[in-house]
Amino acid sequence: IHSHDWLAGRAASLLSEKLGCPHLATIHTLTELQRQAVGLPGNLPVHAGQVQLEKELCSSPDAIITVSRDMAKKIRALAAPGKTPRIEVIPNGVTADSPEMPRPIKSNFLRQEFAPQKEPLVLFMGRLAPQKGVEFLLASSFMVRKSRPDTRWIIAGDHVASHMMRPQYEQVLQQGGFRDHVHFVGEIPHRDVIAYYRAADCLVVPSLFEGCPYVVLEAMRNGIPIVASDLPCFREILTDRETALLVPCEELNGTRGPDVNLLARAQLEILDNSCLANSLTTAAAQVVREEYPLARQLERTLKAYTQAADMQFAATDARQREAGDSGIRLGQGSA
Repeated sequence: IHSHDWLAGRAASLLSEKLGCPHLATIHTLTELQRQAVGLPGNLPVHAGQVQLEKELCSSPDAIITVSRDMAKKIRALAAPGKTPRIEVIPNGVTADSPEMPRPIKSNFLRQEFAPQKEPLVLFMGRLAPQKGVEFLLASSFMVRKSRPDTRWIIAGDHVASHMMRPQYEQVLQQGGFRDHVHFVGEIPHRDVIAYYRAADCLVVPSLFEGCPYVVLEAMRNGIPIVASDLPCFREILTDRETALLVPCEELNGTRGPDVNLLARAQLEILDNSCLANSLTTAAAQVVREEYPLARQLERTLKAYTQAADMQFAATDARQREAGDSGIRLGQGSA
């Protein structure tokens, strides 16, 4: 039985017990626990229920796949004493397309639509969920425009919670006095993702917490320089000033996220320094090809399945042998 994150964990544990099958869980993040750790609100009963399920998932499976060493450390800290499952750290992987591939035709149309005068173009790609830190990026945009007033931002993505976040985004934009430089394009078809990466000059990942986000790996593969929050999970993938610019975090209105001033400075550094941008993308492309191929992720996941099954078979054999030995002893005693 393979469950994915907290919502399916308890059901998988019950099925595992009933059917006698091993339970292998994948944990990308412990969303509610991490939300509260960075200061995002979580006082509703539904949040308390999710916290309980996330804690259970750290102990109940026979084995856990997680996507970073940082997340593995958090899982071990939350597991019940003596009940830590075997944990396999298997980062996400992507196919090894080359950033030297010709820019998709749609990228040229996107440049014409959002930057017709060759204005600098900054991209956010992801769910509009609270932990993605979009409001930090929006706040930084006004500081960037003091030096580069023609810069534009594309916010690509959507989320079930976006209706709750949009008023917060609008408030940030209103405080800045204008908003024509920011384009919310909503959810985009997967076939167009590469075109957006290759149309933009810089990708910003201002997350408050993450596991091993595909957006970073995809950007590394597609040759767009990255500015990201300086999080432990990102430091496992990225090296500051070698493959990306990492921005230290601080508190803003009670929430811990990337320092807005430094976030703006990092964007400007990439937009103003093509040599730096090129060196970052060249090094990042090499790292993603060597360290994060999809084939390796699949191979290691299959191995985790095999190990879980082998452990189950070994435990069953041991119980059967023990039962057989007990039967022999009982027979000898009766004789």
